[in-house]
Amino acid sequence: GDLILRATFPVLTPLLDSCVVANDKGANEDLTVHPTMSAIKECTLQLLCAICRALDNPLIIFLDDLQWADEASMDMLNVLLTSSELKNLMFICAYRSNEVDVEHSFCKL
Repeated sequence: GDLILRATFPVLTPLLDSCVVANDKGANEDLTVHPTMSAIKECTLQLLCAICRALDNPLIIFLDDLQWADEASMDMLNVLLTSSELKNLMFICAYRSNEVDVEHSFCKL
């Protein structure tokens, strides 16, 4: 995950250098391969962890219209909300209650 972030966003290298990241595939990870959803989740989590560690104040992320979020987006949000690694971060989420039933993935969070 760390190598994918560095290859995609070289400007993040100083920020990423401040955190220790385990790489399951070793140093020879092929960055030309499309990352899996699991790798994308890991990269997003690592990036937010690094950003939040670098901040003096908590980061607040506002997510609007979650009634339109797809299953993958809700899965990503669930990973971020349940991570014990992620500190100094607050999510504020909004949705239209009249457009969400009990089967919507937002209700399962």
